[in-house]
Amino acid sequence: PGQWPCPRFRWRSLLHRLLDGESIFMLILACLCSLPLGRKLWLRLENKVGMQWVSFALSLALFVLCLFRLAAGGFSPFIYFQF
Repeated sequence: PGQWPCPRFRWRSLLHRLLDGESIFMLILACLCSLPLGRKLWLRLENKVGMQWVSFALSLALFVLCLFRLAAGGFSPFIYFQF
């Protein structure tokens, strides 16, 4: 009695599962990208020589990292062919 919501519920365990290192990094990155700092930086750098190639290379690198993450997580795009 007197303990909310239940005495055996482990809040720390839940937070450790939800907020692992990758999730915290993505949360911080999402907060930073939602600020107008990125747009101001891009407006300053977009006319520099070679900046379009740098942005292309960074986008390609992020795409490859996303593919590696999906592959490491056991993502199977052919799961629907079983049905």
